[in-house]
Amino acid sequence: METLYSIDGWLCANLVNDHFRDLIKTMYRSKEDERMLMFPVLAGIAHLRKLANQDSFCNDQELDEKLFGIVFEGICKRWRSWMTNSDQSVDHQLMALFPFWLPLAASTDSCLNMAVGNDECVRTVIQLLEARSHLERAFDLLFEQLEKNSDNEDSLTEWLDEIMKFCSRHASKDETSDRLMRVFQYISDKATQVGENPIKQTKIDESLRLMCRQILSTGTKYAKQLVDQLLNSPSFSDSSFIENGSLILDIMTSCEYEADLIQEMIYLIREENLSSAQKLELEVSRRAPLMHNTKCITCEQPMNKSGYVFRCGHFQHIECSINIDRTCNCNGLGDGIVVPREKPNVPAKRNIFKNWETKLNCRVFPKDEKV
Repeated sequence: METLYSIDGWLCANLVNDHFRDLIKTMYRSKEDERMLMFPVLAGIAHLRKLANQDSFCNDQELDEKLFGIVFEGICKRWRSWMTNSDQSVDHQLMALFPFWLPLAASTDSCLNMAVGNDECVRTVIQLLEARSHLERAFDLLFEQLEKNSDNEDSLTEWLDEIMKFCSRHASKDETSDRLMRVFQYISDKATQVGENPIKQTKIDESLRLMCRQILSTGTKYAKQLVDQLLNSPSFSDSSFIENGSLILDIMTSCEYEADLIQEMIYLIREENLSSAQKLELEVSRRAPLMHNTKCITCEQPMNKSGYVFRCGHFQHIECSINIDRTCNCNGLGDGIVVPREKPNVPAKRNIFKNWETKLNCRVFPKDEKV
């Protein structure tokens, strides 16, 4: 079979996948030259399994990782194969395997290590980091590419678009607004260096407006910084209200909405605590005449927490009490026991078994006779 592998990897992949699937379990090799021989066949099998929507080589997780690792390594190192897209970049070839094979690639460190060691696999590294929930590292790598390509307008736009897509995929995360604000500040500083180039300035302004709205969609945490940063941009500060009025209204509306939301939340909290406050007020009104001082005898803080009222006239917070028997630690009056809580009016109990022995009147009435 190995002779056939070296002749035509694609035909061998079809042959093995259709008729000799048990051979797949024996195709893992530890030596690099042997892995090079197996690579075209395994790449073909991976392609066929993808078309058939089968995300496994042999239904063995550990062996699947090793076999897919050979495919990943072969593409990274550009080993000779039947693949017609070998003239494309390594990154594009690996990205063609995703998202179908992404869970398998992300489950092992070997694929990530190989991708990190290859300068042509930046997007692949980002995808693997994202799949493994290393979002901060993935964003840092994206931002690094943005800075590296700052002099190339097309590449800058391309990587900015990648960052916006990344932030959109993780819009529910709390860190998203921080990441977007970091990019926004960088693009704003870049806008001041453009000079009098209307085409570039227009593109940057569009990017800034889009980021503004995306940042606002995550909350108004950076609303003030957004306005300050926009005012520092000549294209924004020198523009008319017609040009940027919608953006200003969006910022104000977002802040207004959150303010209303906070007020509504405060109202609901007060409503929920109203009954508890009324009970506390009633309890205090019953015991207030007994107290000499409304401050805690231990910490001397106001009566704003739950506490004990003693017969001696002192008040003490529950958390300040150190006596297990709940007595006042003063040396004044002799009676320092807690004033008992007044029990509410409870209906008198009724004995339902009092007339248990009384016979029931269960007379049987005669049936109506037919006429």
